[in-house]
Amino acid sequence: QEYTYADGETVAGSVVGWNFGEGHLADERLLRAVQEHCHFEEGELRVICVEAQPILGSTLHWRIVDAKRGMLGEGHAELSELAKRKPWDYGET
Repeated sequence: QEYTYADGETVAGSVVGWNFGEGHLADERLLRAVQEHCHFEEGELRVICVEAQPILGSTLHWRIVDAKRGMLGEGHAELSELAKRKPWDYGET
């Protein structure tokens, strides 16, 4: 299936009229507000959130949320594994 990617800061700026410039406005709260007005069907709008690793930590926390259905998945990615990949690597994660 083909998807269109849009950075959360761009979406927040367009929808809200401003953004923090650091990613924390584009999360589930913004998704709920957009869904309340747009009524997307399941699978039409999803958000992928990735948090920075804690100080001295070695993992990133990620989650995928569908505008209609809610949380689809979450987990942790090891920085050492991510460092082995190229930006264009994709496939099973």
